[in-house]
Amino acid sequence: MQLAQEPFVFFSRAVGTALYDETLTILKRYGISPYITQEVGEAMTIIGLVSSGLGVSILPASFTRISVDGVKYLSLAESDATTEVWLVTARNLPLSAAAQTLIALILGR
Repeated sequence: MQLAQEPFVFFSRAVGTALYDETLTILKRYGISPYITQEVGEAMTIIGLVSSGLGVSILPASFTRISVDGVKYLSLAESDATTEVWLVTARNLPLSAAAQTLIALILGR
C-alpha cells in the first residue's frame, strides 16, 4: 500500500470536524495506521504543508479547486468516501427563500 509509509497531515480532531475520524476509518479499512506528522485547523494550511513536502493528506473533493504549485490531487477509488453536510439555520427565524431552495435541491424536490 503506497500510503502506508507516507507522513500524513490531518485536520485537528480539536477543530470539531468529523474528517479526522472519517479519514482514519478509510485508512484503517486498508490496514493503514497513518503516521500523522501535523494536525492543523485549516485546509489551506494542510495544502501548504503538502506543497512544502511535509506529508500527504485526504481532503474533500471541493478543495481540488484550489490550485497550488507542488500539489497534485488524486481521486480515491473508495466509492463510499463521503461525509455528511448540514444546513445550519437560526432556530427562531423562518427559512429564507434561498435556504428553502437549497433544501429542495438537496432533497430532490
